[in-house]
Parts: sequence; structure tokens; C-alpha cells
Amino acid sequence: MAARDLPPARSLIAFDAFVRCGTVRGAAKALGVLPSTVSRQLAELEQAAGAKLLLADGRTLKLTDEGRLFAERIARSLQLAEGAFRNLKQAAGSPGSAWRPIRILAPAPLYTGLPGASPSGAP
Repeated sequence: MAARDLPPARSLIAFDAFVRCGTVRGAAKALGVLPSTVSRQLAELEQAAGAKLLLADGRTLKLTDEGRLFAERIARSLQLAEGAFRNLKQAAGSPGSAWRPIRILAPAPLYTGLPGASPSGAP
């Protein structure tokens, strides 16, 4: 299977946060990182894309036309990913979920050698 042609997820998340917050400082605060980290991730995204997404206008950054279009598409994609993850978490916590631990009780000779097994069903 071929690898996906995607930039690092952290750079997409930083770009989305920049768009939502309007500033590098605001994005950094929203993400709980330093502004220099957001700046580096934005530069990483532009480098990976080979496109200019942001333009400096004095001390502020503004989206280019390509940046605006990309921002719209990324926002939708991240919302879909967020929804899928929320659904996964809900399913994992619901009855009948495949993520519930199970306990198997067996005589001592049977449990030896099984990964994570312990005698008498003790955790």
C-alpha cells in the first residue's frame, strides 16, 4: 500500500488554528504551544505544499487565495475526522463494544504462556 501524500498532521492543525484564531499568538494559545512552534509548523506546511498560504502584511499574516481555499477544505476534513473520532470513542464505551476487556478463567496449566494472563483470573 502506498503512503499518503500528506503533510504532518500537526502542521494542518496549526494552520486550522491560525485560520480560526486569526493570529499566530492566538493559535499558539489555543493549541497550548509557543508562537514559534506555530510559525515553524506553518512554514513546514508551506514547504510541503510548495505553495504560499500566508503573506506578511506588516506584523500580521494574511491568507493568500490558495490559503483561503485550502483553509475551507482543511476545516471540513478536520470536522469529519473529529466526528469519526468522537463516534469511535462513543462506540468504544458502549455495551457490546469490541474494546471491553474480557476475563477468562482456566486451570493453571492452560493459562501459562498466554500474553497478559494471570492465575485465578487476577488482574
